[in-house]
Amino acid sequence: MNYFFIIIAIIFIIYIFNMIKKKSFSVKESMFWVVGTFGILVFAIFPKLLDKIALRLHVEYPPSLLFLTGILFLLLINFRNTQKITEQNEKIIELAQRCSISEFEIEELKKGNSSDK
Repeated sequence: MNYFFIIIAIIFIIYIFNMIKKKSFSVKESMFWVVGTFGILVFAIFPKLLDKIALRLHVEYPPSLLFLTGILFLLLINFRNTQKITEQNEKIIELAQRCSISEFEIEELKKGNSSDK
């Protein structure tokens, strides 16, 4: 057992839960990080598990499986973040258009009220 990685994983899990508690991080978005951290915790507690999984997947060098898993995990998170950014950009454009239309309508109403007097 590698106590260093166990302690790091526990600290990270506590940090994630504190961020959720402070409402700085949504529960939905934090699930990926919690799952990843529990994965680190499992491999820190059971280091031979990685060797067994690598043997089943016919990977000759078990740490390369760990790196592959980490890279895939980060790519998944990056993809989700890119997806969220795209959604936010579309909402920003829509809100800017609505704001412009509202400002135009307000100006038209002001012009209409000015000419009535």
